[in-house]
Amino acid sequence: MNTYSKLKELVEEIKEKYTLPSNDDYKGSIEAIHRLEDTYLLDPFEIAKGTLSQKHVSRPLNGR
Repeated sequence: MNTYSKLKELVEEIKEKYTLPSNDDYKGSIEAIHRLEDTYLLDPFEIAKGTLSQKHVSRPLNGR
């Protein structure tokens, strides 16, 4: 139980110190990406690989 309370304190400290994205922020980002895909006929797999065009190739997306 002591470890849980320390973890809970750490989480609260982080929340006070940093502004973290909310679920609405994530939902808004997802909706924006979907609009871009629809507008520019982008393939989600190409976005993830970082190949949006022949002129500009970026690093692939990852979960880090």
